[in-house]
Amino acid sequence: MPVPFVAYHGVTSAQHQANFNKYSGDGFRMISLSVYGSTSSPRYAAVWAKESGPAWVAAHGINAQGYQNFFNTWTAKGYIPRIISATGAGSSAVFATVFEKVKFPAMIGRHGMSKSQFDAQNSDAKKQNLILHTCAAYGSSSSRLYAGVWVSNIGNTKWLVYSDLDAAGYQKQFNACIQLPYYTPEIVSVFEDNHYCALFTDRIRGSFVAKHNIGPVSYQTAFDEQVAAGRIPFTLDAGGVGSGAKFAVVFAETHTPRPRIWRTNGTGIPATSGLDSIVKSFMQKHGVRYAQLCVGKGGSIKYNKALTWAENSYKTADNSDLFLLASCSKLFVHAAIRELYNKSPKVLEPTDKAYGILGFSSPKDSRSDDITVKNLLENKGGFDAKGYDCTYDMRNVAIALGLNRAVTKTELAKYMYKNKNLLDDPGTVDNYCNYGYVLLTLVIEKVSGQNYFNFLKKEVLDKIGVTEVKVWPTVASPRSSNEVATESAGLGSSAVNITSSDQVPNVYGGDGMVKEVAAGSCGLASSALGMVQTIRNYAVWGTGGRANGSARSGSTPGSSTLAVSNADNFDWAYTINTRDFLKGGEDYEPLKELNDAITKFLADNKSKI
Repeated sequence: MPVPFVAYHGVTSAQHQANFNKYSGDGFRMISLSVYGSTSSPRYAAVWAKESGPAWVAAHGINAQGYQNFFNTWTAKGYIPRIISATGAGSSAVFATVFEKVKFPAMIGRHGMSKSQFDAQNSDAKKQNLILHTCAAYGSSSSRLYAGVWVSNIGNTKWLVYSDLDAAGYQKQFNACIQLPYYTPEIVSVFEDNHYCALFTDRIRGSFVAKHNIGPVSYQTAFDEQVAAGRIPFTLDAGGVGSGAKFAVVFAETHTPRPRIWRTNGTGIPATSGLDSIVKSFMQKHGVRYAQLCVGKGGSIKYNKALTWAENSYKTADNSDLFLLASCSKLFVHAAIRELYNKSPKVLEPTDKAYGILGFSSPKDSRSDDITVKNLLENKGGFDAKGYDCTYDMRNVAIALGLNRAVTKTELAKYMYKNKNLLDDPGTVDNYCNYGYVLLTLVIEKVSGQNYFNFLKKEVLDKIGVTEVKVWPTVASPRSSNEVATESAGLGSSAVNITSSDQVPNVYGGDGMVKEVAAGSCGLASSALGMVQTIRNYAVWGTGGRANGSARSGSTPGSSTLAVSNADNFDWAYTINTRDFLKGGEDYEPLKELNDAITKFLADNKSKI
């Protein structure tokens, strides 16, 4: 249940001041504040919670210069804005604000910004590892203005901000954003003409109900219903005058984000105990909720754990749970091709022409007919992979082909064969290519007469006792209970629902990829154990047996992975459910920090493990 609270709306400046005097004296503090309506007779809405917290000060009924003066005075004393609200335009705008005495490593405050300036500041903030802390949308439809405060994003909360949406546009964006795991609107600031500026984050406050574009009477009705259901309005704003005012409000089980809890599943020998702290430090720094790490030596598993840094709304990951592998999917294609190479009598040679096996003819670029299986395995198919990656463009390929459904592997391959020129002669230039592995899965299917994954399971995985691998489904629902949530803030048009213009999360096809089609390049799922078991028997890079001194990494929305076979007879791998990490300088590689720490630990302790 939420803390004791009181709320009101539609009061005058004098009434708000009287409420301030009463509630602040009774141990309440403002958690939401809105000034709206005309500048000559503004109205106020507020939510007060009875709880302790840092020292705070507030002001209302001040103009832009008054706000700046208040800002200068109180930031000098160690306070920063916690809530900003404004109504009106330019120098005549009326501000209301709450400052708290809290310290962040960095803080930026601005007001009177245009939309382009506000958008640019948000973009810069993400690059600087800051997060929008509070904001106000005011001004007029012809000259929208913004005030905002950005602070250090400690713990790497994921956030999205939309600076100017009409009521229908906000609803559409809301529908898209809440498909992201546990994302909620944290700030919804209302312009006087019923446009919206909204901040969504992955902070969790339990179940929530959001309303917008509702009048005072409807707001009161919603308030009564949601309070009776045990929720508190943690963000509230309004725009407009009198009965024509429009409110935006979000009710949740609690107004403060739920804490994350550290949990582990799995086992490790005593000599590997230091690995927990290495992964924990990385996960807490970058706000990672799920990871696995598995270490084997000489074919014996020495450490195999799933690590969870998440709110109690998230399940505790198991070391047998499956993570999207991204490009570590490719090592399984190499294993499958090796088994075809080893068939007797011979069914596949490295020099066999890939498109010829598939029976394709009359390409756009005649050199396509020269691409061999070996070329594809060595990333020397000649494709312009850096200029165009069709595996992340499957929606547009389907549209170009006149389809009203997702493209298939064969259709994607024919599209590339018939419509795209090569960049290089096959076999000459190493150009890492996702599409090449889609083509290889088609070769495997044609030669074996089986579905790619069925062949992989029968001829590779079952023979070495690997059970924790599967093709990752693209769509959001249904999902298996042994999958972890994949996390990425990206949204895009669906690669599956071609006829829909609605945005979906990148992890559910909004990145342009159908995972089932791209199973060979990016679309398999596995546990860290499944990768370690596989690379003990097959090359992590290249085609053959265990490849000493080799590694392969993967990265795609919702996934970061690594698999390593080193000279000390270690095979190890990790899976992470995101690639959205804190930013750094040009040379900053967050995963390199993790990789180097694990590598050093194993080297320092190799005699004990």
